[in-house]
Amino acid sequence: MVKPKVLPPIDAAALSSEPANHHFAQFHAYGEEFYGVKGSPTVYGIPGIPSKHASSAFIILGRGKDGTYNAIHAGWTVSSTIYGDDRTHFTILWTDQQSGNWWLMLGLDKVPIGYWPSSLIKGLADYAKVIYMGGIVHTPHNEPGPPMGSGHFPEEGPNKACLFSSIQYIDAKNNFKYPARRETFVDEPACYRASNAIDPGLDDGLVFFFGGPGGCV
Repeated sequence: MVKPKVLPPIDAAALSSEPANHHFAQFHAYGEEFYGVKGSPTVYGIPGIPSKHASSAFIILGRGKDGTYNAIHAGWTVSSTIYGDDRTHFTILWTDQQSGNWWLMLGLDKVPIGYWPSSLIKGLADYAKVIYMGGIVHTPHNEPGPPMGSGHFPEEGPNKACLFSSIQYIDAKNNFKYPARRETFVDEPACYRASNAIDPGLDDGLVFFFGGPGGCV
């Protein structure tokens, strides 16, 4: 992954050449300079997702506006159209093509598995301005959306609902902090929902639940 171009980003055209819908249930942090972020998602299999549909859970760092928005994504996706099966796959994406590289690390020991060179994502060469975490589904126009997360609503609790835990960001001095300005966003609450991010009191970051059974057009 030293040369991320060998891992192509998901192209919406690969899912469908027809008009498509996207639905979101996300945590949003903003108003600060983010030099990194951590979050631990639960990972689920979602069998039976139709062709040309996709269901994902991502951590996203972004910056920019007015057509120059840059972002990097890391998380998991279920899509038979993209991957050729209905299993859950680790997925990374980026937009756009000093050294300040963005490293991707996994596990409690923060094992580095690769990075995005800053030259590839010039709008994120120094820091990000927004963080998103949560679920996104893709569905062809006028077709019901697939399940998101585990397929259960957040209020069903940690034994059923999908979650991100240990949510913190890294500041300019390399300290882990809780984002002060944060909110949640859902575009179809009848089918997908998001909880407020809460502090469980473990000094290890915030916890955020999201997901739902789908079915919205």
